[in-house]
Amino acid sequence: MSKPTDEDLRDRFLNTLNLGIEGRKNHAWISEATHALAIDIRNRCPDGHDLAMAIRALEEVRMKVKMAIGFDS
Repeated sequence: MSKPTDEDLRDRFLNTLNLGIEGRKNHAWISEATHALAIDIRNRCPDGHDLAMAIRALEEVRMKVKMAIGFDS
């Protein structure tokens, strides 16, 4: 298992392909915040299962917040 690369984290946290222009603007703040936190977590934690689970949990947080504010609003 290896740590996610910067490109991996960009793909996982900044992907807004399914949203229109307004949706991307509305959801940009949570995507940018979770992406920055994912980079910090990756840089501070040793590689392994717990790191992978922490990054996955952060992806779930991002999705839940996006759902809470309305996916297409």
